[in-house]
Amino acid sequence: MGTHRAPEAAWRRLARTRWLWLTVFGLPALALLVRTRRRPRAERLLALVVGGLLTVSGLLAERVAGRVLPPPPELRGRVEPRPTAPPAGHTAVYAWGESTMHGDVFAPHLTIPKVVAWSLRGTLGGKPLTVQNLARPGASLGEGLPQGLWTVLTEPERYRPAAVLVYVGHNEFANARRDRLAPNEPEAERRWVHRRYDATLRTLAAQARKVGAAFIVALPTSNLRGHPPPGPRHAPGERVDEAAFETALAAAERREGDTGLPAARRAVALSPGHAWAHFVLAQRLVGSGREQAAGDAYERARDLDYNRQRATRAQNALIRELCDEGLARCVDASAALLRRYDALDDSCFIDLHHPVARGHGLIGVAFARALAAAVPGPADQRPPWPFPEQGWPAGLDPTAATQERYLQTAAWYLGLAHDQLRGYPRALRDSLARVERNLQPLRQALPSLPARERRALANRVDTASLLAALMANNTQAAKAARQALLGRGAWTLGQLRQPWMLDLVRRRLGSDAAPSAP
Repeated sequence: MGTHRAPEAAWRRLARTRWLWLTVFGLPALALLVRTRRRPRAERLLALVVGGLLTVSGLLAERVAGRVLPPPPELRGRVEPRPTAPPAGHTAVYAWGESTMHGDVFAPHLTIPKVVAWSLRGTLGGKPLTVQNLARPGASLGEGLPQGLWTVLTEPERYRPAAVLVYVGHNEFANARRDRLAPNEPEAERRWVHRRYDATLRTLAAQARKVGAAFIVALPTSNLRGHPPPGPRHAPGERVDEAAFETALAAAERREGDTGLPAARRAVALSPGHAWAHFVLAQRLVGSGREQAAGDAYERARDLDYNRQRATRAQNALIRELCDEGLARCVDASAALLRRYDALDDSCFIDLHHPVARGHGLIGVAFARALAAAVPGPADQRPPWPFPEQGWPAGLDPTAATQERYLQTAAWYLGLAHDQLRGYPRALRDSLARVERNLQPLRQALPSLPARERRALANRVDTASLLAALMANNTQAAKAARQALLGRGAWTLGQLRQPWMLDLVRRRLGSDAAPSAP
């Protein structure tokens, strides 16, 4: 597929270049020096000072233009980290992508770019290594060219990129729907997303090649076997006997007929477009020892899921095609995780697609190996360090983020559960179970915390418990959590941070039970 260009006017691109402003201010300075070459020394010195000031003004004007002029429409969007010029004599590498590259939920303690720098011992190509993380949670290629990375690739004299590392793909469908970019029809939406994904990726790869930077892109990985599809539904136009479908699924989950495989196949036959049926079929195929067929069924379940917060098989195929053409180097994130873990399941993911802490380390080392192969170095350059199986390297210990990791993950699943209230009941129950799974370690940690920290954490845990109980229609548990918050004087609007939370309390417990202003 063809590439697309950032629709920026030529004068704006010119206004961002250093040589324009050096010419505008430098020519008058040079003319002044030439005119005063036969004048008294004092006048020549004054002309020299004025010429120097004009030259410095040119450099400053270029910087001001880069900051003041709005970016072109293709580069607009959410605020992204700004790149900075690397120190002189350093090899500069720039990382960009979504939340996984950003380090959620372990940043700033542990991120893939930090692991890359550590694994390469802080050197690359015989020089000190600088790795800048330009990633933004929620980023996608469908939004257009990433502003920070595009700046790096179009201003190579300033940023000197030796390589670019990219990890992106899980937000393409969600962002296309949020911004109403894609057609509102499943197959047309899929084609639009894949076309835009491929085009933007190729634009970045072509520009990286133009400036001599290695373009290294990951095949995004996800929780294929441990996480059921959160947004399953019957395909448009399917006429399904709902009672027979649910009966078949229940029989498959109970493993009727020894393995439950016949019942799972019956559920798929009744609704071929329902992602949950394919997920259950995959589980039963594993139980029957049919691994290859199970893998295909798991991928089918992921790709059919209407929620689509995991990169599809087709997206990874587009990346492989780019690498086969020699336009990029691939990092297989799934293979990196499977070097240590037995399967792509809950053992190596905290949710749908974010790896556990050690998973970030494994993927970071895979990037480091690809980077070492892409950037020439001295003959005695040592291979990248592997990530340790136990303990944490200095500066990469995510232990301090453990509490926040559980809180953020529980909050994410609460939001997902709220979206599922009118969706598939089995998916809702799974999300609520995962909320509880993340709250349980926090409850266990409460007794060991200082009083002030214990109170703050208990408030957040009880608020999450209350919301989960309301969505599960467990009024008794919700009232108990509310009573605990009231007892600490913490039942306030400040605890319910999103409008849907207050609305849920009012609908399920009544307006009188809603919290007061803090």
